[in-house]
Amino acid sequence: MKLTYNVRCSISSICLVWVLNCSQLVAQSINLKQAVLLVSPSVPSPMRETAPRMLSEEIEKRTGVLVKTVPNWPKSGSTRIALVLAADKELQGIPVPASTAPERPELKPEGYRIINETTPTGTTLWIIGADSRGVLFGAGWVLRNLKMDHKVLELPGPVDVATSPAYPIRGHQLGYRHTANSYDAWTVRQFEQYIRDLAIFGTNAVEGIPFHEDEKPSPHFKIPASEMRVKVSEICQAYDLDYWVWTPATIELTDAKKRQAELDQHEAFYKACPRLNHIFFPGGDPGDNHPER
Repeated sequence: MKLTYNVRCSISSICLVWVLNCSQLVAQSINLKQAVLLVSPSVPSPMRETAPRMLSEEIEKRTGVLVKTVPNWPKSGSTRIALVLAADKELQGIPVPASTAPERPELKPEGYRIINETTPTGTTLWIIGADSRGVLFGAGWVLRNLKMDHKVLELPGPVDVATSPAYPIRGHQLGYRHTANSYDAWTVRQFEQYIRDLAIFGTNAVEGIPFHEDEKPSPHFKIPASEMRVKVSEICQAYDLDYWVWTPATIELTDAKKRQAELDQHEAFYKACPRLNHIFFPGGDPGDNHPER
């Protein structure tokens, strides 16, 4: 079958438009292979160190590209990833992009905005957090959306995303004990990687189960449970995640001697934790002690 001239022209035009659109999509990708990281001094520690370390390590293990943190804006024409707070007006003289959206999710607790900007001084991918966690979750969004391969590091663009969590508590119970069937064999490093992965997807709390791991230690424990639960607290401190503990009373609280021993055990553990946000102390599992005790 022969095509008429008009039909051939129409098909050619469609193909040309498709090719042009595809080339535009490719051109819009933000190449971050040569990017460096800058962090606003207003980002509180330890997030000022944790967020760029997380980005750099997760990128390098997948691409072989090392994205370094630098103290100052590099020369004109460079590519930067900047981590700032929404309250920042500028970073070393470079204005932080202001949002015109009416809702401003990046101003709500744990919210963030990701936007790329190209100026005569270079291309900047801004990670703008409402607070410390906003910076962390913004960095997580970037990691989830990057195209990573060997020596390939790109982000489909242009980017202008702003969001904040729908729920204030987004946590997981991670009890280092013999019934875990998995993470009772983990090292501290593996625990950090797992908690980091959870944080990348928006988790903001971890609940441990202290004391009861000591009664039946797992043969797979790499370190004693008493040490690991403090290490998990340290990890939560570094990632600005809530550290909860679930500590049911497994003794008869009317026994004065046992009650005091229980109190001493709790006090020593709480003092050892660099971070402890919430304590859930039921009267047992499910519960034999009256609430008044």
